[in-house]
Amino acid sequence: KTLQIIAVLDTLLNHPALEYDIQDNRSSNSAGLRRRHIHTVLIVVPANTISNWEQEFEKWVEGKIQVYNMTSFSNDARWKTIGSWCRKGGVLLM
Repeated sequence: KTLQIIAVLDTLLNHPALEYDIQDNRSSNSAGLRRRHIHTVLIVVPANTISNWEQEFEKWVEGKIQVYNMTSFSNDARWKTIGSWCRKGGVLLM
């Protein structure tokens, strides 16, 4: 099941057909900028399986998707991690 979910997420996060053009009238250099419809994914799993999920992402998508592990951060760092995840995109494992 893990591999099936990773395959679907890789498609949703990386397939060029799921991008759209950014229309920003405030900036003249916005031409050609692309944004993905889906750029963040939250996966809630049992705590004892999070390291397995990280290993599976690394094995199957080899760094193409940023993976954040919330169990390895202090409470203060978690808020920064969530902000980074929201801005940069990727998968957040909780």
